[in-house]
Amino acid sequence: MLSNKTTWVALLWLACSASVYAAETQHKIDPQNQVAPIDRIVAVVNDDVITRHELDERIDAVVKQLQKQGTSLPPADALEKQMLERMIGDMLQAQFAKETGVHVDDTQLDKAMQRIAQENKFSTLAEFRARLAQDGVDFKKFREEIRSEIIATRLREREVHSKLLISDSQIENYLAT
Repeated sequence: MLSNKTTWVALLWLACSASVYAAETQHKIDPQNQVAPIDRIVAVVNDDVITRHELDERIDAVVKQLQKQGTSLPPADALEKQMLERMIGDMLQAQFAKETGVHVDDTQLDKAMQRIAQENKFSTLAEFRARLAQDGVDFKKFREEIRSEIIATRLREREVHSKLLISDSQIENYLAT
């Protein structure tokens, strides 16, 4: 028969062994059962969201553009804050445009894209598209940015027109002078 001291040592050894075994099996997680975040939300703008991936893409595009221009980069945290604020502003503007019926259809956008290509001395939109690809610019994203810019311009124009109130007497006074 074993002594009390030997029994306690054996029990302690079994407990330690069981603990080590449990710890080892916990660290050997099956990769199929492992959960990893794919993306995360960095801002909620009414019913829309801005994801980390979208913010990172925008920051990367701006960094590339600044480097291409030879402009020094601001601190990373300042650039991230500026980009997030800009994205929130753009999203709010897009939501307002949608609510108020301001939109740009594909035909109008195609005409604008043709004009941009001609202004940049490209004879066809295909040449312009190829140049954008050569510069690492995604054509679909560029096209949607142009749509957003047109919508922003229309919203500004509408805001200015709504504030312009010129009376008939003001017109008559101007014509008289």
